[in-house]
Amino acid sequence: DLPVSGLWQCRDSVFPTVLLNGLNYLRSVELLCDVVLVTGTGTEHPAHRVVLASISPYFQYVNCITTTYKYKL
Repeated sequence: DLPVSGLWQCRDSVFPTVLLNGLNYLRSVELLCDVVLVTGTGTEHPAHRVVLASISPYFQYVNCITTTYKYKL
């Protein structure tokens, strides 16, 4: 095994929860958000492109064809 530095190992069972909580916090304070999703009623939801792309082929495609740093979908 490799030496471990930092607070936890990536194999730690709480790592996924810590990661998701951290991403949700960043989104909730609109820190590092690089896209805004807009609903049919005009409600805006800041988000992270990488998170959207990680769970959706649609957003993977949109990220590949869009080069603007911050945009609304």
